Amino acid sequence: MTGRRYGVDGVLPRAVLDGTVPHAVVVSADRTGQRHETAVGPRTHGSSEPIRADSVFRLASMTKIFTAVAVVRLRDLGALDLDAPVEDYRPEFAAVQVLDGFDGDRPRLRDPAGRATVRQLLEHTAGFGYDLWHPELIRWAEAGGPGRAPAGLRGTFAQPMLADPGTRAGYGVGFDWLGLVVESVTGQNLAGYLAEHVFDPLGMTDTGFGLPADRRRRLVPVHVRDASGGWVPTDIGWERRDEACAGGHGLYSTPRDVLSLLRMLLGAGTVDGVTVLSSSSALEMFADHTAGLPGPARRPSARPTVTTEFPVEPGTGWGWGLAVGQPAPLSPRGTGDGGWAGIFNTFLWVDRRRGLTGALFSQCLPFATPAVLRLRAEVERARHASRPVRPASASV
Repeated sequence: MTGRRYGVDGVLPRAVLDGTVPHAVVVSADRTGQRHETAVGPRTHGSSEPIRADSVFRLASMTKIFTAVAVVRLRDLGALDLDAPVEDYRPEFAAVQVLDGFDGDRPRLRDPAGRATVRQLLEHTAGFGYDLWHPELIRWAEAGGPGRAPAGLRGTFAQPMLADPGTRAGYGVGFDWLGLVVESVTGQNLAGYLAEHVFDPLGMTDTGFGLPADRRRRLVPVHVRDASGGWVPTDIGWERRDEACAGGHGLYSTPRDVLSLLRMLLGAGTVDGVTVLSSSSALEMFADHTAGLPGPARRPSARPTVTTEFPVEPGTGWGWGLAVGQPAPLSPRGTGDGGWAGIFNTFLWVDRRRGLTGALFSQCLPFATPAVLRLRAEVERARHASRPVRPASASV
């Protein structure tokens, strides 16, 4: 079913025609289970093959919400203590230091003032960053540090903290460490655990860390602009990585599959008779767990061909795998709702007040340009226009 009655089919063609994105898919659903799909543009710019709701996308950082679900589920089962030091599960974490500046070209490192906990990884308060917005991490790597993600997970796990654990809210590589914690607790790799306890129960048959032949044929190439400003497909991606799983950025999926996870969150942990999380834990994912801590300042991009400045609006906090609180001014969401995104311009949202959830998918760089953020807001507004706001309740 298309999104015509909700105006999305008016928004997307215009965005593709004016070049905001090379293509776009929007999926959405409400609490009754009614679902809508709208897809506009070619899978590959210049081809006649249309993009579809079962086209395969790189989720990039949208992987984090799946890793968060795995961690919270293990907490529900009593198998994981969120307040335990990370090194209790991953002893190698004890070697992580804090980058405290530079002596000339030489990084100055020190031990953290306290031991980071699993909870701090989950809440983005363990002290990590990304080199996309932190040029000091580029400088650290160029001074002899190991390679950076996405070049390899070994570089990710060698990366230093930028602040002592628990002192700041900062967005970084902590979720990759969370993936390792899941593996230690379960004795499975992250791919296997998610497949058994999240993907398969929710019917997400096109989601995983690998690309079997059928999924690879449907993979959407990442597009960038040429010298004239037009879109061109590239071979940018992480398909040649040696490591199969990265809890912060490694998944491939389809819009249709992702909607199944979002419907579960909208349903407070249960959808279509399948329970993945307890209702209390599902709701806790939407709480602001960084209130009272200094938040991320708006940071210029250290890699402008990949991303714009760090797109966090004042008043935004972080839940578990979600940005919560007050989102962008044009968005219809508010406190108690949540959203997230991936570097190749994929965006999801869960609006508990209206009982709606959805996602916008494209595959292009750079991330979060002003035009793309306007499109995201227009899509949400168009889908929500006829839906009254209802106060969110504990029972959702």
